[in-house]
Amino acid sequence: MKNIFLSKTLNMLGVAALISVFAVSPAALAQKKRPKGPPPIPVSDPSSTYISSYSSNNYLHEVSLNLSEGYIRSYKLGDSSYTDINVNGTYLYTLRDHMQVGGHAGLKTYQNGTSSSTVMILMGMFTYNLDSDFKNSYFGEAALGLAPAYKKTEGKFTSDFSFFFDVGKRFALWDHVTYRPLFRLAKYGAQDMEFLIQALNVSLMF
Repeated sequence: MKNIFLSKTLNMLGVAALISVFAVSPAALAQKKRPKGPPPIPVSDPSSTYISSYSSNNYLHEVSLNLSEGYIRSYKLGDSSYTDINVNGTYLYTLRDHMQVGGHAGLKTYQNGTSSSTVMILMGMFTYNLDSDFKNSYFGEAALGLAPAYKKTEGKFTSDFSFFFDVGKRFALWDHVTYRPLFRLAKYGAQDMEFLIQALNVSLMF
C-alpha cells in the first residue's frame, strides 16, 4: 500500500510540474517576443527653442537714436555762457517673436531766465513688431515713466510722470542699421496731449 501511495504521489507531482511548465512558457515567450515600444521623445530645453525662434531673423539688441531733436549747443548771451543739451535714445531687447522690451532715456536743458536746468528722461518701453523680421517691420510701442514737463505752479520744466505711444516702420539700410521714422502721441505731465513726427531716427541692431 505504501508503495502504491508513493507512486501515485510522484505521478501527481510530475503532472503538476508539466502543467506549470506549459503554463509559464507561453507567457515567457510572449514577453521575449514582445516588440519594443517607440523610443522616448527627448524633452528639449524650452529656452533653446525660444531663442532659436527669433535669433535666425533678428538681433537681440537694438539701440535707436532720435536725430530729429538731438543736439548739444554752446553759446553766449552777454557775459554769460550757456550749453543746451537735448539727447535721448532707446534701448530694446528682443524678448521673443515680435516683442521687445527696454527703456527710453535722455537729458534736456531748459533756460529759465538767467539760469538753466537739465531735466532727465527715464521711461520703460514695450515694442510690438508686426513682422518677424524686425529690420523691415511696422511697429507699435508704448512708454511710461519720467520725462520733462512744464509745471505752471513752479514756472519751469521738471521731470514728471509721462507716457507716449508710437507707430512707425523700420527700413533696412545696411546689415546692422535701419531707418526708423515714427509718429508719436505723447502726454507729458499736466501738459496737453502732443502729436509729433520724428523723421530722422536711426537704429543699430547687434
